[in-house]
Amino acid sequence: MSLDQKIVVRPRPREVGVQVSARLRSLFDGLAGRRWVAVPVLAAVMGAPGAVGAPPDSVLFSHLGRAIVHGHLGVAYANSSDQSGPFQLLVAAILPTGLFGSRLGAPLAVAVLAILLAVAAMWGVRAVRHLSSLAASPVHELAGGLVAATFVASGEVFAGHLAEVAVPVMWVAAAIAASRGWASAAGALLGLSAGWEPWGVLGAGIVLLLPGPRAAIKALAVAILGGAACYLPFVLTGHFALPHHRWPVQSSSLVHLLWPGATTFGWLPRLIQGGLSIGVGAVLAARMRRSPSAIWVVPMAVVLVRLIFDPTQLDYYWVSAQILVIVAIGLIEVGRRGSLALVIALCWLTSFAHGSGKTAVTLVALCCTLAFAAGAPGYQPRVAKR
Repeated sequence: MSLDQKIVVRPRPREVGVQVSARLRSLFDGLAGRRWVAVPVLAAVMGAPGAVGAPPDSVLFSHLGRAIVHGHLGVAYANSSDQSGPFQLLVAAILPTGLFGSRLGAPLAVAVLAILLAVAAMWGVRAVRHLSSLAASPVHELAGGLVAATFVASGEVFAGHLAEVAVPVMWVAAAIAASRGWASAAGALLGLSAGWEPWGVLGAGIVLLLPGPRAAIKALAVAILGGAACYLPFVLTGHFALPHHRWPVQSSSLVHLLWPGATTFGWLPRLIQGGLSIGVGAVLAARMRRSPSAIWVVPMAVVLVRLIFDPTQLDYYWVSAQILVIVAIGLIEVGRRGSLALVIALCWLTSFAHGSGKTAVTLVALCCTLAFAAGAPGYQPRVAKR
């Protein structure tokens, strides 16, 4: 080789990977600075094309909610098909569902709701990090907003069931209150979450995040009183058919696999389903009392167990899990690669939980959640005696 020839030094594969990673990080940091514009625009673009008119359930909820507003409490639960809570009915009565009826109004209404959801996701990430004593992170806020925008594309968040958003948010708030020792606040949030839909009671195990049995018992008592207060006025009318409803059993559900002859699913199996969900949540809460990740891991496990044993397999049920994934993204430590991979897997699984494979997807998501819990800082393999 002559001295005039130039020696070309090719970068090693590892060096190339580092360079690409640095460029992606720089791009992501730049986008994080413009997140309050970029994310809402993306959410509106992804949400508006899926607008197809007012969700049928929201129209029914609006009618029943107006009956409550006008004092006709006996109308709200005279039919067992209404399994929503009074809060959901009242909010539906206020929302302008008529906007969804026109060709122009529907995409506009969905675009506005998508923007509000994306902005709420980023503010939610900031609030959760602040309440968890973590510094504000534009990158985490951007990630939460981007994930919310992708969830908007499925359209399930606009199915008219606000409880799928409100209940997990109230569970996370209750878990934060419990981790700070605020027993009354935690109990009130858990009890009132049932006011959105009865399955809000499944978060009862969150009280075990409180430091000590007395605080947990106090929170549970407040939760029972709060949940009962939501429905007592309707029960006293004598026209309360909510406990008499029966759900159809889908052939793709685990219930059908375990009980092939069942065609409907009543409230007794619902109690068994609820007991399993509460039990899993309680065990995790007792073992993750010192873990910052407990505020989303415990609610996520409860939601997934509920979905595994649900007979209807409705797509919008997954919205509650999607909300909790956004909370997980807000708290994730980027340096913990195993935990980061599990959260990314949960994000992907909750985005594509459609079709006949939902049971398998739910089982995998639950395994990811439990694996994250087992590796989380503060997790106790055995519950310490109090």
